[in-house]
Amino acid sequence: MKTEYFLTGAVGLVIFGYVLDILSGPLSLTIGSPFEFLTPVMLSTYPFTAVSVGVKTVAIFISIVITITSLGENKYSLQSVVVFILAALMELFAIQQIATHTNNISLQWNLSLAFSGVILVIPAIIYMILAIIKTAHKNLIADPYETDSDEEA
Repeated sequence: MKTEYFLTGAVGLVIFGYVLDILSGPLSLTIGSPFEFLTPVMLSTYPFTAVSVGVKTVAIFISIVITITSLGENKYSLQSVVVFILAALMELFAIQQIATHTNNISLQWNLSLAFSGVILVIPAIIYMILAIIKTAHKNLIADPYETDSDEEA
């Protein structure tokens, strides 16, 4: 499918998440870490917020993976590093915002960033494995008898 369809879907998911945020109202919750929200008690107490966070997490994941994929084919090392750095930064930002109780962005978005950061580790690992396979394949099919003087001639 085309990239535009996925990005349009991600924008639609963000809008749907905002509608759910409006329906559920502001979230005034004190948690120590983003993962405390995933307890059954929290999920059953705040079901609309849980769906909103899940929808926005999927939207962030889709938009980042599609954007990174558009960097170019067969640039798996670069894609792996960029996705891993983004995942780490999103996770660290969300943890800092929740731990210091600052309200630069809403708690729903902080939770979405934290969960997206965790899920983005999966494509980072996949891109890393693809980079290793690509490098190994390139080294296996290389001609061992080729010298630099052969390439210049």
